[in-house]
Amino acid sequence: MAISTSSRLVIHQDVLSWLQHRPFASAFTLLVVYITYKLAIKPILFPSPYRHLPRPERASYILGQRIVEANGLTYIDASTNQRVKVSGPGEVCKHYARTLDTSVFVFPEPFGGETLFISDPFALNAILADVDKFQSDLLRTTIIEFIVGKGIVARFGDAHRKQRKLMAPAFTPAHIKGLTPIFAKYAQLMCHKIALADDESVDFAEYLDCTMLDIIGEAGFGYRCSALERGRGGSELSSAFNSVNQAAIDFGPARAIHLGLSAMLYPRASIWPLSEANRRIAKVNRVMDRITMQIVREAKSRVEKEGEDLGDKKDLLSLLIKSNLDARIGERMTDKEISGQIQTFMFAGYETSSVTTSWTLYFLARHPEVQNKLRNILTATLSERKGIPLEELDVSTLEYDDVWCQDLEYFDWILAETLRLCPPLSGNDRQAMQDSVLPLMTPVKMTNGENVSQLMVKKGSRLTIGIKTVNCDRKLFGDDADEFRPERFAELPQRHAEAKLPPYATYSFFGGPKSCIGSKFALTEMKVIIIAVLSRFQLSPEPGVTIKQHQALIVRPRVETSTGGPAAGMPLRIKRLPHQVSV
Repeated sequence: MAISTSSRLVIHQDVLSWLQHRPFASAFTLLVVYITYKLAIKPILFPSPYRHLPRPERASYILGQRIVEANGLTYIDASTNQRVKVSGPGEVCKHYARTLDTSVFVFPEPFGGETLFISDPFALNAILADVDKFQSDLLRTTIIEFIVGKGIVARFGDAHRKQRKLMAPAFTPAHIKGLTPIFAKYAQLMCHKIALADDESVDFAEYLDCTMLDIIGEAGFGYRCSALERGRGGSELSSAFNSVNQAAIDFGPARAIHLGLSAMLYPRASIWPLSEANRRIAKVNRVMDRITMQIVREAKSRVEKEGEDLGDKKDLLSLLIKSNLDARIGERMTDKEISGQIQTFMFAGYETSSVTTSWTLYFLARHPEVQNKLRNILTATLSERKGIPLEELDVSTLEYDDVWCQDLEYFDWILAETLRLCPPLSGNDRQAMQDSVLPLMTPVKMTNGENVSQLMVKKGSRLTIGIKTVNCDRKLFGDDADEFRPERFAELPQRHAEAKLPPYATYSFFGGPKSCIGSKFALTEMKVIIIAVLSRFQLSPEPGVTIKQHQALIVRPRVETSTGGPAAGMPLRIKRLPHQVSV
């Protein structure tokens, strides 16, 4: 018997009344219905197109493999019969790829969801090359914009192409040459501060954070952060930026639940002020917006006044504004979009560079043979180029051509090896915007026995670019791929060349149109700072301290000791070298 319109109206009113008067009970009921559908009904009605791909055994029907990724994985090593724990950013997925013997597998997500984890170079190159077919999903884009601003990092498609075209002139080698004296100035100041402290143990993470803040402030947008003089909060802008970073990594239970429900129901709700962390970020963002817009207005006024001749203003922002003013009206960025680039400059130019330099010094301290070899090469090279040995170098005289000369190839290998083992991001997610076919360098054996040399990807699928996994692929980098050995870049397997990896031989700077636009800027400042440190100090590990990779906004070093809990930092022992030039 058909239900009348009035009867349906009564039913709807009763349901609405029940939802309003019993919100917790109704939320629980809806959650049960949702979970039942996702785990029991949907797999039968709509079988996964990836059901025959390799996958680890689901650890939890509710939380998927995320619980393993968070807590680590313990297994028995067959060769030693010992228990081994796998933990750390990207390590669990790297373990799955090796044990499943595949470069493509399904990573089980909460509530029956699936992510395609990909570490095949041909597939990754295809994904990174097409920013129209493969973009960040709405949740990720929303969070990135909330934390880092609406800069180039959060843009895809035409918006990304427009911004990158306008920003490109600021990142040419010719322009970075003009910024190198700024790098050298703050590198010298950092070493001077360390020497004055006269400590045998130095937390290089703290010093490098402050140094990179000062560099990106002046070289990025002509702003004095004064971090080496006053700490991370030395200016209103750096203090606000540091506050955003601290709030962004606050993943308490309430925020975790908030983000999880947002991912399932409505991604834009992820930035609603429902958690204390989100409220803090929103409050500080208002301060950031005010400061960055003021910086943009002042820089724009100066550029318009000076015209073609920018004088001594060679910062990235001034060149970006000039490029923007020279563009056709329809291709220009708004002042708000330009202000968003300041937050992007700070995030990419400060945090990632600081962390990578910290890891490089860590490896040099733990491998004295590499440190001594690099110091000898630097001494020979600089003696020839400048007529003085390394320990007598006036760092402020370092030039771009000094740090990029061909004689320092071993230095390039050290940085490439550091980025390979400690990428700022262990993985990066994309969403397929349309049905696609990805080529595979290595055929994947399906669970039904079929071998496939192409991967069919359905629209809406979530993919993870396995940066850490492909960076440590033994077929690409040798059987000792988990070890720090810069010399490997002189003897890479033929397969590495066939893989056609991005510049610098790894995926740490990504690849394709979304590759890091500031990679040369970052590597130049890192080289200058490392040369400054090695000209003053001999490095060695801090006794009784273990330093591990820890996932924050990016992968940061975390200190673990036998007497205290974990803490951020990079403590290293230093020994001052003789015959130093005064600073």
